[in-house]
Amino acid sequence: MLTVIIAENHIIEQYKENRMLLTPFENRETVFCRWNCEGESIDEMLPDLKNIISFNTNWRAVIVTENNKNKINPFDYVGYSDYIGKSAKTDFNENYIKSCKDMFRCFEKSLENPLTKLSSALCEAPFFAEKIDADIDEITQNSEKLLQYIFRKSLNAVNTRRLAVELRKYRSEQLSVFVDEAAVENFLTAVTEKDYSVIFEMLSGKKLISFLEFAKIGSCTTYDPGYWFALLENTKKSQLFEKLKEDYCISIPIPDEVLYVGLRTCDTQLHDTRNIWREKNEADYAEFVRYNLYNENIRFLLYDMEGEESNNIAAEVLKFQVLLQIVAMHGNSAFSITKNKVYIVDMEYNKRELNRTIAKLIAKQKVTAAQINEEIYLLKSKKEPELDNRTARMIFESDVRIPVETGKEFIPGNMKADCKIGLSRDCPEDELLKWEDRYYEIKKLFKRFLREPRRAVKKACTVDFKEKNLVSDMRAIGLNENQKEDIAIKLEEEEHSMVNTVTSPIYDTSRFTEEMENASKEIKRGIAQRMTRKKTVTCGLIAMLAYFIGFLPLIFSNINTMKSFLFSFLVAGVVIAIFAVCGFVHLFNLRREQADRIRHFNKVMDGICSEIKASLATFSEYLSHACMVMRERSVLRLAETKETEDVTKIRRLRYNRAKLEKEIDKNYQLLKTFSDEQVESLLTEDEKKNIVPYNYDYAVQGKYEYAFFENYTFKEIDYMQKGFKVEVPMPCVEEIILKREELYD
Repeated sequence: MLTVIIAENHIIEQYKENRMLLTPFENRETVFCRWNCEGESIDEMLPDLKNIISFNTNWRAVIVTENNKNKINPFDYVGYSDYIGKSAKTDFNENYIKSCKDMFRCFEKSLENPLTKLSSALCEAPFFAEKIDADIDEITQNSEKLLQYIFRKSLNAVNTRRLAVELRKYRSEQLSVFVDEAAVENFLTAVTEKDYSVIFEMLSGKKLISFLEFAKIGSCTTYDPGYWFALLENTKKSQLFEKLKEDYCISIPIPDEVLYVGLRTCDTQLHDTRNIWREKNEADYAEFVRYNLYNENIRFLLYDMEGEESNNIAAEVLKFQVLLQIVAMHGNSAFSITKNKVYIVDMEYNKRELNRTIAKLIAKQKVTAAQINEEIYLLKSKKEPELDNRTARMIFESDVRIPVETGKEFIPGNMKADCKIGLSRDCPEDELLKWEDRYYEIKKLFKRFLREPRRAVKKACTVDFKEKNLVSDMRAIGLNENQKEDIAIKLEEEEHSMVNTVTSPIYDTSRFTEEMENASKEIKRGIAQRMTRKKTVTCGLIAMLAYFIGFLPLIFSNINTMKSFLFSFLVAGVVIAIFAVCGFVHLFNLRREQADRIRHFNKVMDGICSEIKASLATFSEYLSHACMVMRERSVLRLAETKETEDVTKIRRLRYNRAKLEKEIDKNYQLLKTFSDEQVESLLTEDEKKNIVPYNYDYAVQGKYEYAFFENYTFKEIDYMQKGFKVEVPMPCVEEIILKREELYD
């Protein structure tokens, strides 16, 4: 089961400080959740809880609190025992009303308690079967108001007409105890009609309850002050729980189990001494759960810890963190923690085994520190070879090109028209429709193409330029004076080239659009000059027929002989054939002119693309020179650096060694709180030989963890009661002890 340890930030920080010794408890389905006690909603109090729970429907909550740690009972936030007595509520008087108001004040004060807020959020709201259906603050103003409410409540459920008849017939004389004989009839009439204003004028105070008993109205609980006290309590609690649920409503599954673990630092010696000699009545056990509005499903644990001024505080914190992890793992699995009671939880552990654990951790860290020292020594004794001139030129003076290019889909061929056309405007297909479709596609692609130069320049400046404008090769530190001079000359040349490279606007959209439109209009004009296939054939045939008719006089004038007649036909045929050839030549000329117009359009598109690409090439040249300027400057800056790559490694190694030494000192201090023995005396010779350093590359900057427990075994211990066994992953733990805290009012 997932366990969420809900704790304030400094408790979590204490865990992190000792985390290296607590690594066996990691990956045990236990996770910490930050607790903001000042939060005004559950999301503000526990901002990480939703993410932690997410897909877990079964989970346990362990809430660690330091509130009121100087009190005998830290869970009693309201301090109810200071002003609420446990005397029996035997009479409806002003002291009774005062007790009610004191009780209400306790309840209202508990709404400020962060633990009460968590209780309402993490547990189901309690169910109250009986409540008062009136304004509770109104009826508890004084005892008279309460008695009048009880009287009305009781009389409302009675058949008052029958009651009045019975009283008049059998017990009219006895009514003189409550009212004068002259007023009996008026009183019974008021009872019949439930005229409470008249009744309350005649009866007041305890007489109201006495009359109910006399008239046998209601049950024995009707006259019981204790019953009404409980009813008032239920009603007030119900109202306050509803308010809490409104403000602290949780939208995830509630936990299966809730444990409150309170830290206590006060001196309990006097309290323990008193408990030894006093008579203990279970009915007198502290009612802090009732008055602090805690849910009865919560279980309460106390851990007695020494104050912060103690010399053993580090050991106490570690001990508590180990105990907390074990309680989080197993919860109330022994069912030893009962409701509405407080228990002291403690841990028995083998001090020597714990000392050995800390000693092994220190020894492992010391071996690692020695390894770091050895790496520093080797780096200090290492000599870097000098770079030769040829290598220096290849590495630090090679030209760099920053490409500024558009996508491959925008090649000029994709924005051209097809020059293959027929002799007529609709052969083999309608040229005007074909051109309009093609021109629409070209314009659409061209508009997209015009976005590409800006994107290409942006990519070149933000991606390619940043990748190539710096040199991080640490060999630049070894450049000699002549090599630095060569790089400085190269830098000057690149600066001169960069200044002399003149860039211009990438494109002029309006001019390009105008050129395209003009070329398109020419193509449309050429299409309009040409005839369709049907019109061409019809006109040709009509022209040839008309031409032939012009030859009829010649033919008819030579009809006298067959020879002259045939010759006339031959001449007419030759001339008509020549005329037809001329017609075809004219059609071919029109087709050629139209093809020239299309070629002109394609040439315009080629020119536009070439102009844009030339602008991009200029930008590429400019950026390349600028990149080289920055590269050469970075090389010269690096060359002036006094720190080589090995010196950088040494600096990092020293930094990580210093952090490791702090960890060693902290663990030494922790060991001293448990034992005066030295690390060497706690370890066997075999253990000393088998200790290996941490496998980290300390020449790289990073956060390193120094956990000792790569391998560990589980151990069976008694948990909260003798004979109930659980497994824990720390061999130094012997037993978890549970003892009920004797808290009596």
